Amino acid sequence: YRLPIQEFIGKNGKIIKTPFFLFKIFPSQFSYSRFGIIISKKVATQATQRNKLRRTIFSACNPKENSGKDFLIIVSPKIKELEKEEIIKNLKYVSNSF
Repeated sequence: YRLPIQEFIGKNGKIIKTPFFLFKIFPSQFSYSRFGIIISKKVATQATQRNKLRRTIFSACNPKENSGKDFLIIVSPKIKELEKEEIIKNLKYVSNSF
Protein backbone atom coordinates (compact mmCIF):
# COMPACT_ATOMS: atom_id res chain seq x y z
CA TYR A 1 0.00 0.00 0.00
CA ARG A 2 2.98 2.29 -0.39
CA LEU A 3 2.90 5.04 -2.94
CA PRO A 4 5.89 5.42 -5.28
CA ILE A 5 6.68 9.01 -4.26
CA GLN A 6 9.00 9.70 -7.21
CA GLU A 7 6.06 9.52 -9.63
CA PHE A 8 3.99 12.10 -7.73
CA ILE A 9 6.46 14.83 -6.78
CA GLY A 10 5.59 17.94 -8.77
CA LYS A 11 2.13 16.76 -9.80
CA ASN A 12 -0.98 18.71 -8.89
CA GLY A 13 -3.69 17.15 -6.80
CA LYS A 14 -6.23 18.18 -4.21
CA ILE A 15 -4.37 19.80 -1.30
CA ILE A 16 -5.41 19.83 2.34
CA LYS A 17 -3.14 21.70 4.74
CA THR A 18 -3.10 21.33 8.52
CA PRO A 19 -0.58 22.71 11.03
CA PHE A 20 1.20 19.35 11.13
CA PHE A 21 0.62 17.81 7.67
CA LEU A 22 0.17 18.68 4.02
CA PHE A 23 -1.97 16.14 2.19
CA LYS A 24 -1.89 15.82 -1.59
CA ILE A 25 -4.67 13.59 -2.87
CA PHE A 26 -4.65 12.02 -6.32
CA PRO A 27 -7.16 9.75 -8.06
CA SER A 28 -6.03 6.14 -8.31
CA GLN A 29 -6.65 3.22 -10.61
CA PHE A 30 -6.59 0.74 -7.73
CA SER A 31 -9.46 -0.36 -5.49
CA TYR A 32 -7.44 0.47 -2.37
CA SER A 33 -5.63 3.58 -1.15
CA ARG A 34 -1.88 4.06 -1.30
CA PHE A 35 0.14 6.26 1.02
CA GLY A 36 3.47 8.03 0.64
CA ILE A 37 5.13 10.01 3.41
CA ILE A 38 7.81 12.66 3.09
CA ILE A 39 9.71 13.61 6.23
CA SER A 40 12.59 16.07 5.82
CA LYS A 41 15.67 16.44 7.97
CA LYS A 42 14.15 19.63 9.38
CA VAL A 43 11.58 17.45 11.14
CA ALA A 44 14.05 14.95 12.60
CA THR A 45 17.78 14.98 12.02
CA GLN A 46 18.38 11.29 12.68
CA ALA A 47 17.14 8.65 10.25
CA THR A 48 15.94 6.46 13.11
CA GLN A 49 13.64 9.26 14.32
CA ARG A 50 12.27 9.81 10.79
CA ASN A 51 11.64 6.08 10.32
CA LYS A 52 9.89 5.82 13.68
CA LEU A 53 7.64 8.72 12.76
CA ARG A 54 7.00 7.19 9.32
CA ARG A 55 5.97 3.87 10.91
CA THR A 56 3.64 5.72 13.31
CA ILE A 57 1.94 7.51 10.43
CA PHE A 58 1.67 4.35 8.30
CA SER A 59 0.08 2.48 11.21
CA ALA A 60 -2.62 5.17 11.46
CA CYS A 61 -3.45 4.97 7.72
CA ASN A 62 -6.09 2.48 6.65
CA PRO A 63 -5.86 1.50 2.96
CA LYS A 64 -9.40 0.11 2.94
CA GLU A 65 -10.89 3.54 3.74
CA ASN A 66 -11.04 6.21 1.03
CA SER A 67 -10.50 3.55 -1.61
CA GLY A 68 -9.37 4.63 -5.02
CA LYS A 69 -7.17 7.51 -3.84
CA ASP A 70 -3.45 8.06 -3.51
CA PHE A 71 -2.22 10.14 -0.58
CA LEU A 72 1.09 11.95 -0.37
CA ILE A 73 1.63 13.14 3.21
CA ILE A 74 4.27 15.79 3.81
CA VAL A 75 5.13 16.21 7.48
CA SER A 76 5.69 19.66 9.01
CA PRO A 77 8.44 20.35 11.58
CA LYS A 78 5.71 21.32 14.08
CA ILE A 79 4.96 17.62 14.53
CA LYS A 80 7.80 17.46 17.08
CA GLU A 81 5.36 19.07 19.54
CA LEU A 82 2.99 16.08 19.43
CA GLU A 83 3.03 12.72 21.13
CA LYS A 84 2.34 9.48 19.23
CA GLU A 85 -1.32 9.31 20.30
CA GLU A 86 -1.90 12.92 19.25
CA ILE A 87 -0.36 12.27 15.83
CA ILE A 88 -2.67 9.31 15.27
CA LYS A 89 -5.68 11.32 16.48
CA ASN A 90 -4.87 14.19 14.08
CA LEU A 91 -4.44 11.80 11.14
CA LYS A 92 -7.76 10.06 11.87
CA TYR A 93 -9.53 13.44 12.16
CA VAL A 94 -8.17 14.66 8.82
CA SER A 95 -8.75 11.35 7.04
CA ASN A 96 -12.42 11.38 8.07
CA SER A 97 -12.86 14.69 6.22
CA PHE A 98 -12.03 13.15 2.81
